[in-house]
Amino acid sequence: GLDVLTKQKRVLGIFPEGAILPHKKAYEGRVGVAKFALGAQVPVVPVGILGTEDVLPYPEYGKPAVWPRVGKIVELHIRPPIYFNQYSSADAENYDILRSVTDQIMKEIRIASKGYGCPGPILKDLMSKGILNRNIIISKA
Repeated sequence: GLDVLTKQKRVLGIFPEGAILPHKKAYEGRVGVAKFALGAQVPVVPVGILGTEDVLPYPEYGKPAVWPRVGKIVELHIRPPIYFNQYSSADAENYDILRSVTDQIMKEIRIASKGYGCPGPILKDLMSKGILNRNIIISKA
């Protein structure tokens, strides 16, 4: 499996948060993205995607899904690649390392997403460190 990423120079897109629920909060990422990155010894390019809720709104509870809306803008914000050269492919079996790598990836995705969907305590931490500020944070109800 992972040799496809390295030998054939392929790209794999993963949403490490699993799913964003209708309350629009992306909680901690799942460690699968780190397992792939360390196992294949490949970098991760964090991408923030904004505006998808305008294209395909979440259905209300108990109601059918809606059709996608055309003419809406979706933004992709791409951060620099993250290299994990300090780890070996054997580290892909160490949960503590996987959790740390996943948290680092999620931090970059949250920055790329301008804080949208970011849980309050994490957002507050990013703001206190000067990584995000009120002028760039996306806050939609």
